[in-house]
Amino acid sequence: MQVSTLSVNLIDETDNSPSLTINRSVNYVDCVINRNIVADSAKLVQAAIEDAGRSKRSLSDETGIPYPTLNRKLKAQTEFSFTELFAIAEALSVPPWKFTPTLFSKPTELVHEKTAA
Repeated sequence: MQVSTLSVNLIDETDNSPSLTINRSVNYVDCVINRNIVADSAKLVQAAIEDAGRSKRSLSDETGIPYPTLNRKLKAQTEFSFTELFAIAEALSVPPWKFTPTLFSKPTELVHEKTAA
């Protein structure tokens, strides 16, 4: 696991001295997992749009998500909020769980084992 440290120094313009220093450790694995979750959600939403035969523009209009914002989220540049996913599910007439990233899904074997017991 790789950990990087991000340091930010804010400078006081009156005397050029550091006024605030922020140090934060960034776990590389967490960043990769987060990117995968965002990308997975974006793919699931994109597939639902296509399956419904809808355009991104009509979805944007119906949900109130600005078109440029929707495009960024579908490109996995930023993540969808739960509220946005719910609005999209309603507009596409699909259950909201359709947008659950695979990382959060139970393995099929476990589901079958529980129902068989």
